[in-house]
Amino acid sequence: QGPSRGRSLRSVAFSLGAPFILRFVAAMPIPEPDVEVPEGDLKKGAKLFKAKCAQCHTCEKGGNAKQGPPLYGVMGRQSGTYDGFAYS
Repeated sequence: QGPSRGRSLRSVAFSLGAPFILRFVAAMPIPEPDVEVPEGDLKKGAKLFKAKCAQCHTCEKGGNAKQGPPLYGVMGRQSGTYDGFAYS
């Protein structure tokens, strides 16, 4: 009995249960967006990092942890996993 026969989509979703719905949604592939990313500007990036990030973070290999964790190796690292920091 589908939504057109008296049951709303909402009631069907509730009857299936949240775990089923979450597994279904998680299994849906999400295509990469087709966008062009402009070339970065190293000078502007360094200036921006110094002004906004360097107070709390380092970016060189072996850099010390400050108020925030070091950012070296952040690409590909699972978020919220650097030891010694409480993540919200």
